[in-house]
Amino acid sequence: MYIILVMLIGYLFGCINGSQLIGRMKQVNIQASGSKNPGASNAALLLGWRAGAFVAFVDVFKAIISFLLVAIILHKYNVLFETQIVILYLNALFVIIGHNFPLTMNF
Repeated sequence: MYIILVMLIGYLFGCINGSQLIGRMKQVNIQASGSKNPGASNAALLLGWRAGAFVAFVDVFKAIISFLLVAIILHKYNVLFETQIVILYLNALFVIIGHNFPLTMNF
């Protein structure tokens, strides 16, 4: 049961895209401008270094927050340490899958 929850948490956190957030705030479609890549470098080229730093910050900390949330859930359910490591790797895998194939950008 909690394995499915861990995968879902990882995927949904991975789908968070900083360039979409900053693009909505500045009313710029980052995917349609510049290099058409919704990454930190394109955001920095289009909107300045602060926007690029924000996108990079979101990309790094979405994984950290997902990792910590899953670690808290596993601790609450008293899962064995060896199993926790495997489940945290599974979470990290789904954060990467969510980052590369986000639901918010139609995969």
